Amino acid sequence: MAGKGAMCAALGAGALAAALAAAACEKREISQARPAVVVADPNAERMTIEENTQGEFEKLRIGVGNVWERDAQGASGPPAKALSAQAWISYKDDEQKDTTAVLFPRARITVAEYVIYVAEVRVVGDKGQVTLEIRRQ
Repeated sequence: MAGKGAMCAALGAGALAAALAAAACEKREISQARPAVVVADPNAERMTIEENTQGEFEKLRIGVGNVWERDAQGASGPPAKALSAQAWISYKDDEQKDTTAVLFPRARITVAEYVIYVAEVRVVGDKGQVTLEIRRQ
């Protein structure tokens, strides 16, 4: 079996792919990149992205990794633990609009002309998944 460094170096080029590879290699080795799982939706606005993969919608490419419990600050009271994920979001027309975010359920993120709503963060088997609803502003 190849070493962790060699495996991670072979995962692909590009800043988003490199960030996903680094995140994947920090927690566990992965044997190959897998495509995102996209849930059928008549408006093509809802997608589920599996951990350590990417999903695309129009001008956005969204990578998801590091699904685990983190402290989430509510509107009032002390932080509580909640399942969350790290996201790497690329905007195809302007890399200045690329961003990263920690995704908690019910969070909203705006990137360029898009609003991304985090519908769900969950673990299925040994892989995390994030379901997003993406709309133009």
